Amino acid sequence: RSKMNIGRVSIPSGTTVTLDTVSGDLEIGDHVTVKGTGSPPRVKVYGTLYCEGHNTFDCTLSAQELEAEDSVTVQGDLEVDKDVEVEDGRLAVYGKMTAKDVDVDHAVYVSKDFTVDDVDVGGSLEVGGKTKAKAIEVGGTFAAKGEVTACNVEVGGSLLIESKVDIESLDVGGAAT
Repeated sequence: RSKMNIGRVSIPSGTTVTLDTVSGDLEIGDHVTVKGTGSPPRVKVYGTLYCEGHNTFDCTLSAQELEAEDSVTVQGDLEVDKDVEVEDGRLAVYGKMTAKDVDVDHAVYVSKDFTVDDVDVGGSLEVGGKTKAKAIEVGGTFAAKGEVTACNVEVGGSLLIESKVDIESLDVGGAAT
C-alpha cells in the first residue's frame, strides 16, 4: 500500500498488488490482480497504464491512457482521460466507463453508463446503462439496455436497444430491434 513517485512502476506477472496512486506510468504483467485503497477502493494512474493481459482490477480505476495486449476486467468504474486500446481480448467494466477513443478487438461489456467519443469493437458491445458517443462501430452485436445517444452507429451484426434512441446515422448489417 504505497504512493509511487517514480516515472514507471512495473508489477511482475502472476502477482496481486495493492496500489493507491501512481504518479507516472504503470506496467503490469500477465495474470496480475490490482487492489485499490479507500472505500470504495480505487487506483489512480497519472500516466499510461500498460497491461499484458488477463488482468483484474478489484477497484475503481482511473488513468491517463489504457493499453492492453489481452483481456482486462475492472470491478468498479473505469475513468480514462484519453484512449483505451485492447489488442487481443475483451474489456469488462462492472461499473460506469468514460474515455475518449476506445478500440477493442474482441468485446466490450460495461454494466452501467458508457460515455466515450468514439468506440470501435471487433466483436460485441454490451452496455447495461446509458450509451453516449459520437461514433460507435461494432463488427458483431451491439446490445444496450439504456438510452443510446450517438451521431453515427455502424453495426456489422445485430443491434438490440431496449430503450430510447437518439442516433443521427445508423447502418446495421443484420437485424435491428
